[in-house]
Amino acid sequence: MKFAILPIGLLQAGSLLDSLYEQSQSQINNGIHNLPHVTASPSVTIPIELEDHDQYYGPLYIGSSFENCHVIYDTMSPWTTVNVASAVNHQLSSDYDPFKSTSDYPIFHDVYSSDGEVTQMHEQATEHLGQVQLSGYKNMETMCLKQTEHRSERSLQYGQLCAVNQTFIAVDNIHNGVFWANGVLGLAPSQGDTSFVKTLKAQG
Repeated sequence: MKFAILPIGLLQAGSLLDSLYEQSQSQINNGIHNLPHVTASPSVTIPIELEDHDQYYGPLYIGSSFENCHVIYDTMSPWTTVNVASAVNHQLSSDYDPFKSTSDYPIFHDVYSSDGEVTQMHEQATEHLGQVQLSGYKNMETMCLKQTEHRSERSLQYGQLCAVNQTFIAVDNIHNGVFWANGVLGLAPSQGDTSFVKTLKAQG
């Protein structure tokens, strides 16, 4: 199982984010789905690890309790996924519980019955990574790439390089293979609201 990974050791908000966003939008227009190699000044450092020779992993801090997740940084997918604590068939345990996070919001859609009644259903989704299937529900959540030095100073500053109300898949079931990660940070360009980079850009 191979992924196209953003090979970076440093990330910085501001000019880098502008450049990354512009390049990703250009790639959407040109039909290209790999983000470019980027380097930034060391004011914000994101530790990235190479594992299994072809997969890069890094941190993702999520939710009101700022849970630390060990995720794959993947430029081939526009979707971010995070395994919930109760996920079935997980290999790497997760402490993230969307029911306990005050910044988590489920995404619903309307279902109409034959007699015109409307029922709201929690949207489901599945992300495919090779043969592995990550299934769960669509939610919105606050997630950051960098942990703050003083966790008590929170308000809206959960960390650095944060996306508020980021759409993602809260994974509760893993099928068809072994998945040694807490999730996937999707860095591919997207025309919708799933792009982590697009959310960062929009929120400044």
